[in-house]
Amino acid sequence: IAWEVTEICFCHLLPNFIECWWDSLILDVFVFNGLGIWVGMQFCHAMEMRYYSWESIKNIRSTSGKLKRAVMQFTPASWTSMRWLDPTNTAMRTMAVWQLVMFWQISELNTFFLKHIFQMPPNHPLVFIRILLLGAISAPSI
Repeated sequence: IAWEVTEICFCHLLPNFIECWWDSLILDVFVFNGLGIWVGMQFCHAMEMRYYSWESIKNIRSTSGKLKRAVMQFTPASWTSMRWLDPTNTAMRTMAVWQLVMFWQISELNTFFLKHIFQMPPNHPLVFIRILLLGAISAPSI
């Protein structure tokens, strides 16, 4: 939803941000963001409720069981539940989450301004390299 507000604020500078009000509000906010939030919450709920049984691969008799165990090798040993919107969170954590969101919004907006100011097409190699660089920089936080 913050990105939709960003698009509205900068549509006078970036022509590709101009959208119909119903496209921005109904489709982007309610349908796609709402559906994405709901699916994400269902996924998080399912991941917290899942039971993990850790055992040695030598104790598994079937080949399919060993293959499944090998794939599960790359999942974490324990799952930590996060309550991002818990009202008992400290102000410092709230500011840290807010800062993360703002930096990400500025980074995304920067992409559009660079393409607009330097008149680069979306398939320009520098645009692609910049996206890869942002992905590499943010990878440790995931």
